[in-house]
Amino acid sequence: MVSPSEKTAIHLSTFRFTSSPTPPDTRQYLNLYLKANGVRTGVRTRKYSRLVTYAEYLDKNSITWQIRFLSKPRRLLLVTCNTGCRRGTKEREQGRKIVESAALLT
Repeated sequence: MVSPSEKTAIHLSTFRFTSSPTPPDTRQYLNLYLKANGVRTGVRTRKYSRLVTYAEYLDKNSITWQIRFLSKPRRLLLVTCNTGCRRGTKEREQGRKIVESAALLT
């Protein structure tokens, strides 16, 4: 989903695992995500647990990324928001609210 201004985008990805009935560890997936995207520094983690992980970082193009992983048995949800809007703008706040409100339903 892309905003009308084209400065903010929200992405949702779900994954289903058949090999293990235990919930995937979101911390591991956050670390893999950051490594795959070349993020080494500047990550602010807001929540860091086995079932929910939420972090933000600023990339080399000054785009703010918000990443949230949610986990339930055999399922994982990845929600990202990337925005070039300044802090405090309505569009950036709406993107943050979408990331924070996403949920994996039973």
